[in-house]
Amino acid sequence: RSLSKDLSQQAGCRWLREQQADLNTNIVVLWDAATAIRTTWEIFTAYWDDFCYPSSDNVLVWPEFGSWAFFFHHEECFQFGKKKAG
Repeated sequence: RSLSKDLSQQAGCRWLREQQADLNTNIVVLWDAATAIRTTWEIFTAYWDDFCYPSSDNVLVWPEFGSWAFFFHHEECFQFGKKKAG
């Protein structure tokens, strides 16, 4: 599922949490080969606009254990995907 730019912080948080409801999920946030952090989905979704900077950052997020991924493209496009079952 994708969502494009002109999104408020609150609307982005709501959309992200609709995609993945488990806020306790431990995740990896990756900007480039040398820059990454571990945090929770709750923190990332609450402050997503601090992690994702328009016009400069591409951000990849995935859970330590799980089957989904989130990508923020620097042109302000959100993409969330889940692995197909079976």
